[in-house]
Order: sequence, then structure tokens, then C-alpha cells
Amino acid sequence: MAAVLFTYHSGSRTALASAVIVAVLIVGFCFLMYVYSRPIKDKKLFTSILMAEAALCLFFVLSSVYVVDLHTSYDGISVMGHFVSLTGRLTIWDFALENLSGINAWLGYGLDNFWTFERFSTIGPMQGMGDFYPHDSHSGYIDILIQGGWLAAFAYFCFVLFIIYLFFYGGLSPQVKLCAFGFFALFFFSNLTESYLKKSTNIVNFLFVYAVGLCLFNSVQMRGRRVLKLRGYVAVKNMRLFGSK
Repeated sequence: MAAVLFTYHSGSRTALASAVIVAVLIVGFCFLMYVYSRPIKDKKLFTSILMAEAALCLFFVLSSVYVVDLHTSYDGISVMGHFVSLTGRLTIWDFALENLSGINAWLGYGLDNFWTFERFSTIGPMQGMGDFYPHDSHSGYIDILIQGGWLAAFAYFCFVLFIIYLFFYGGLSPQVKLCAFGFFALFFFSNLTESYLKKSTNIVNFLFVYAVGLCLFNSVQMRGRRVLKLRGYVAVKNMRLFGSK
């Protein structure tokens, strides 16, 4: 309840939207876990129909989306006739992608080497944003492209596929899956509008790393290799205290 109140009174619409959507995703995941834990017939058919319905709803919602007030600090999107403000994010994304060409499209500009005053003095300011100079793309996925290019994006995509494989085929317990799913949902959704991928000290990024480690070290593959089979006496075995033998 405290977390809900703090999020609501923070005044951040992106934080509130992220919290609501992540909560809905967690509830839906709990529902699917319950279905697969019970002796219910046609589980896969049920899941397929449910996913098809969700995809159909998502298609109708996205088909109604269009950009509003691009190249201003008041830009946003219209969703089913309702305006959702992105406070200049669309303009920032458009500016970043426009300058992603040539060798930079494949290799990027390097870590923290694009959003600099030197870069702005070379390519000019963003249209419609005046003297505003952002420090990042306000999107983790666009920051991958800007800093590492399409090669980095491909490598990150392969890494995500590996994590998905561990999540579904790693023999994880339901408790581990539920914990990791919540952190993954928070990380991947919040990176749509914030650059958490490049901020190693951010709590969202830390929780993602924790969730990855949780899946990795609790997987059947790692347990089979005895990577985590540590014994308490190993650290003190054959130790000589105070120089005695």
C-alpha cells in the first residue's frame, strides 16, 4: 500500500503507468501459473486462445495510435481518442534515429558519446526543443542503438533469448519464476520511456541483474554442473590461524 501511495503521489505518469501495467502482467502470469499447476485439460489450447485474444486487443489499440505534436516538448500519442503526453520523448527519439546512419548505424557512437555538447554543436539542436539538451535517449532500447548500433542490438537480443530459454526450460521453481517475472516485466516495460539499460547504478537495472542471476544459478543446467555446490568448510579448510600449525 505504501508503494502504491508513493507512486501515485510522485507525480510521474510514466512511473504510475509502469506500475499499473506491470501489476496487471504479474496477475496474468500468476493466473497462468495456477492453470498449469492444476489438472486442467487443454491447457495449451486455453493459453493459445488467451494469447490470441490479448494480441487482438493489442492490435486494435495500436491501430488507433498516432503521433501528436511531434518536434515540441508537448508531444505524445493519441490512443483510442485519448491524448497521452510523452513530454518531448518522441522528439528525442526521432532526433536520435535520424542521426543513426552510416558506420554509426552498425557500431553506434560509443558509450555516452552521443548526447554531448560537442555533438550538438556539430549536428545542431533538436527541432522544436530550443536549448534543451538531454543526457540520454529516454529509452533504453534506442540507447542500445545509439551507443552500440545494430550489432549491439543483435547481441542484446540474443542475450534476451537466452534468458527466456532459461526462464521456460531451466527447471525453475514457481517461486523463482514469479519473482523473476516481476523484475523482468518492470525492466523491459520501463525501458520503453527511460534509459535504464545504460545506468548500472539504477535500482531497476540492479533488479534486472538480480533476476538474471536468480534464473541462471537456479537453472537445471547450472545445478547439473555443480557451479553452486559450495560447502561452508571450503573457505576455512587447511587454514592456519595465528600462524599455528
